[in-house]
Amino acid sequence: MTKPPGGWVVLAQVTVAVAVTICLSAWQVTRGVDKMEFKRLHAQAFQAPALPPGAWGEATPDYTRVRAVGSLDPDRFFLIENRRHHGRPGYWVVGLLHSGNDTYLVNRGWVSVAGNVRQVPKFNTPANDLEAIAVKWPSSTSAVQLQERNDAWPYRLRSLNVARMSELANAGAFELRLLSSSPGVLTPAPLELDFSTTKHWGYAVQWLLIGSAIVGGYWYFFLRLRTRQRVDSA
Repeated sequence: MTKPPGGWVVLAQVTVAVAVTICLSAWQVTRGVDKMEFKRLHAQAFQAPALPPGAWGEATPDYTRVRAVGSLDPDRFFLIENRRHHGRPGYWVVGLLHSGNDTYLVNRGWVSVAGNVRQVPKFNTPANDLEAIAVKWPSSTSAVQLQERNDAWPYRLRSLNVARMSELANAGAFELRLLSSSPGVLTPAPLELDFSTTKHWGYAVQWLLIGSAIVGGYWYFFLRLRTRQRVDSA
């Protein structure tokens, strides 16, 4: 068998490198297509009427609009630190909605920092039962889930650690993010998501260009130079 230009080792390296760039490009295309489908499903969920109490639960798909009737606990809630609104520092207030035998983690939205960060911010909590209108939000999965910063209510957390919060409050392990039209909402927490696929298409083209550069380099340094050497020696 004729030895390829540069040897079998070089040819194997080039083949593997090109295959990897093609796979990475295909992966980015797949991510872009998935995000387009996710955008469609997200819009569909947001446009659907809110599910009434009893018609939804922990297994309900994320981003579904739901309604829950109950009372907000005025004394037990979580403060999520380092949340900004229009450049102003503040907290997210995650309250506890007691509904029958169930307790839900309800993100009421943003409040500004008091004059002293050690002070608990002041905000109104409805005294009567209310019908919360919310979106079932996916649980956060940050790489580092920090523990609470104190050992009494209201608990302060540096990140939205839904699993730990549900453990402390004996509540469902999911977040209900109140809509602006809901009773009990403060400054609503954001509902916007990044559905842009531009970066995925860009990365896909980038990987293909890298693969083309590898093939071009192999052709120039081995195939083209060998052909030139044969011509010069003839």
